[in-house]
Amino acid sequence: MVSSSAPATAAAAITFGFKNLIETFTVDVHRAENRPLNVPLIAPFTIASSRLEMVENVAVRIELSNGSVGWGEAPILPFVTVEDQKTAMAKASEACAFLRRCPSLTLGSMLEDIVAILPGHEFASVSDIQLNSSSSSSY
Repeated sequence: MVSSSAPATAAAAITFGFKNLIETFTVDVHRAENRPLNVPLIAPFTIASSRLEMVENVAVRIELSNGSVGWGEAPILPFVTVEDQKTAMAKASEACAFLRRCPSLTLGSMLEDIVAILPGHEFASVSDIQLNSSSSSSY
């Protein structure tokens, strides 16, 4: 029988939740662009007194220096969203220009800087997401 006089050590817990991601993941943007996303609907969509035959949203494409590519979309819904397509395109262009010229940043730092460009709405801000994730024990 082999005995060891060294005490057993517990492995450090590793979490891969949002809080860990915003603190450790480095974002190095190679390309960032936005474009109109005008798509006819298969069937008209009615909400309140509005009838939509097509959507006029904004698509955003971001490519990181490691080759990873992500797409996002800013939906525009008349009488529901505050922005129209022209305003959303201008703000997306501003955010993309910032991403193209900024140095490598942690995801959290980058999101904080984006909040200054795209302040959002009080019920859907990046700050709230960060606050909620840091107070949650599910990560």
